[in-house]
Amino acid sequence: MWRTNIRLAFRHLSRNKTTALINILGLAVGLLAYLLILQHLSYEWSFDRFHSEVNNIYRVDSEFASGDERLRYSAHYYGMAEAMDTELPEVEEFCSLHSAGLLIKHKGEVYAEEAVLLANANFPTFFDFPVVTGQMEGALAEPGFAILSRETAERYFGKANPVDQVLSFDEDRELTVKAVVDVPDNSQIQFDFVLNGDKNIRNYRENDGIWSWSNYWLYVRLQEGTDPSVTEAKFPALIAKYKPDDTEETSSYLVPMADVHLHSQTDDDLVTKGNAQAVSILLGVAIAILLIGWINYINLATAQAAERGQEVGVRKVVGAQRGQLIGQFFAQSIVVNALSLGLALIGIVLLRPVFEHLLGHPIVLDYLTSNILWTFGGFFVLGVLVSGLYPAILISGVQPSNVLKGKLTNQLSGLWARRGLTVFQFVASIVLIAGTFAVYQQVSYMQRQELGFASEQVLVVNGPRLDGEAYPTAYNSFKANLQQLPEVEAFTATTTIPSEDYTASLAGVRRTGIPEEAGLLLNFVLVDHDFLSSYEIELLSGRNFQLNRDTAFRAVILNEKAVRQMGFQSNEDAIGKFILWSSEDVPSKRKQVVGVVKDYHHQSLKAEQSGMVVLYHDLAQDYYSLRINTADIGGTIAKVKTTF
Repeated sequence: MWRTNIRLAFRHLSRNKTTALINILGLAVGLLAYLLILQHLSYEWSFDRFHSEVNNIYRVDSEFASGDERLRYSAHYYGMAEAMDTELPEVEEFCSLHSAGLLIKHKGEVYAEEAVLLANANFPTFFDFPVVTGQMEGALAEPGFAILSRETAERYFGKANPVDQVLSFDEDRELTVKAVVDVPDNSQIQFDFVLNGDKNIRNYRENDGIWSWSNYWLYVRLQEGTDPSVTEAKFPALIAKYKPDDTEETSSYLVPMADVHLHSQTDDDLVTKGNAQAVSILLGVAIAILLIGWINYINLATAQAAERGQEVGVRKVVGAQRGQLIGQFFAQSIVVNALSLGLALIGIVLLRPVFEHLLGHPIVLDYLTSNILWTFGGFFVLGVLVSGLYPAILISGVQPSNVLKGKLTNQLSGLWARRGLTVFQFVASIVLIAGTFAVYQQVSYMQRQELGFASEQVLVVNGPRLDGEAYPTAYNSFKANLQQLPEVEAFTATTTIPSEDYTASLAGVRRTGIPEEAGLLLNFVLVDHDFLSSYEIELLSGRNFQLNRDTAFRAVILNEKAVRQMGFQSNEDAIGKFILWSSEDVPSKRKQVVGVVKDYHHQSLKAEQSGMVVLYHDLAQDYYSLRINTADIGGTIAKVKTTF
């Protein structure tokens, strides 16, 4: 029976090619859009799920007082992790991460590595990064041991076995590769190197820094079944015990590792985070597009009821049962949906490179082992049933007497369900079009938004990170050679650049005469005297750093937000005043305000404008920014590379 119904379905489609093409292509486009969006959403939902203990691992966020504001960060004091491990029995284990940079020397070449993490020795077993080669157990047991990502290992060693190979760094130190791992794209922890961080922790401890510098990402594993809110309730007493002079009014929060990517409330995450609201909107868009396709099929099918009513009437007269007719029309729906699904899958394969480039992450087509199979499969079956059964039941319900009396058209035109579906289709289409226009307007607004600095024609070069006495000579030579290039208008060396994180955030920043507990948490950047002119940042009051090195080191420049936060009456009122950020009035942490710059967006437009202190640093080597005046970008880059 089903074989006959399928054959009849293909025969009907071949006789009504235009309608069949509209139905199949409409559904195929809807299914294609739904599957592509679902692929992206599946990627967003999958972050960090490959860790076996992901449901018990939490990141410890910090929050500090800054005047009347509360600022939240994903990094924390290292001491917080040790205190939790010591005082809270529900904490099974912790692992800390600290970002760093390396200057690797290999086969006569020097490589500046930025994606470096300093971790505790238990990193290999605390997390579950897929092992490519080597043994994770004990891979960071010694200070000179290292774990590399697969891409980094191939970059240095090619196809050779990298385990126990040695890399030189920092002039005379060595790293021994103990393991190589895959770092999935859907991981909030991204790295090229992971090193044993015991030495760094020891240095902080000796300088009383484990409760002074909040620059560690802390992850803790709680016992199975632990209520994180109960653990969080213990944090105030814990901080009061280990940091009794807590002028920053520190608070701490536990964020489930699986929720960090989509629900993080901080802007200093290890990698760019996702957006839970955007994910929800995209899911709604995907469902709406698919529903529009199915509704379009239902409407076209019911519109043919008058034409097919004569067929149904004749078949009923000769003895056909309603169930047989429903089976025939439902089989046609299955054929249309199956053909549409086939076209959609072909479209995914063809559009995969374009979509991957657009999204910036791979698309996995292994549907049989993916959650997409169940998510899409259930929804698809439901859609086939509804879009197939409704027209089938409607058309098969035609009475022969109505066909003979010519009342079929009037009978069908009054169906409220069909009218409701048509209204829904138009409303959904209008909402999608309006939403697309709104997104376009938002993107256009962001592109037109004044950033406060000139970003066009600026070439940024990662600094060499040289150690020792060699850097000043090399830097001065490089800068002098660049100034000989007619394409280079300006040059500045800095520890950060606009669009990146601040160099540091320090607490207790205040005017002289203000108690430390009333100090602010402000962001710091370290730059040379050419920074403002290179990025064309407007100086509202006062002056820039002077060329005299000693004078420049005793000065600071504030932005407008910092001036207001620190209680100065005006920009002019701040000029000549002194600020400090230490419990003691020491010269190295007591500076004179010499200038005020207009607020600019140092971070993302989504980040709230914050108070900023600009310090002088004449030998920064994190970033070199070059303002160029030529359209020959490729040629200029080649010259700069040769000079570098």
